[in-house]
Amino acid sequence: MNIPDEVREDLEDVLCAAEDARIYTERIRAWLDSQPTAPEPDWRVLRAALAALVGADTKEELDMMEMAIRSTAAPDKDKAVAINAIDALRETLPEAK
Repeated sequence: MNIPDEVREDLEDVLCAAEDARIYTERIRAWLDSQPTAPEPDWRVLRAALAALVGADTKEELDMMEMAIRSTAAPDKDKAVAINAIDALRETLPEAK
């Protein structure tokens, strides 16, 4: 196949650019892989904040708070949110040692 010199040069330029792009992509991926990931949030801090909002932290306090919330004259939607928060706090209670 007889390819004109100008076309051959353009094709070589395109192939070189594609190879450069591949190399740069590999370098960027390697750099991204070497970066530390963001730390996971400390669930204890989040739990403490939720306990402060609910106003209870121990199993007994949470049980009493739930009974108090269920007996208030608040909208059902608000009660549900508070009870969901209490359930989340119960699920993350520290185990007794």
